Amino acid sequence: MKKIIILIAFAALLMTTGCLKRNVVAVNDHPGRPLTMVESLDNYWAFTPGYVIGQHYRFWTCTDQGDALDCKVECDGETDLDCIGFGWGK
Repeated sequence: MKKIIILIAFAALLMTTGCLKRNVVAVNDHPGRPLTMVESLDNYWAFTPGYVIGQHYRFWTCTDQGDALDCKVECDGETDLDCIGFGWGK
């Protein structure tokens, strides 16, 4: 009985485990403001990197904080930009 519980717990852990890989597609600086536009392609995996369960193209605006960028997604319904994608990871 103890082995079955351990096996079920391991299977549940494996099914809820995933990874995100974000590839930056484009980066454009605003000519007059400390603002950067970033486009990314996000891939979501479960179990192994060969099993993609979601992919999203996202638009970000980032403000320059001196030594870091503070970014937020711009395709959340408040702008005319649309996050194109499928599957898990919206």
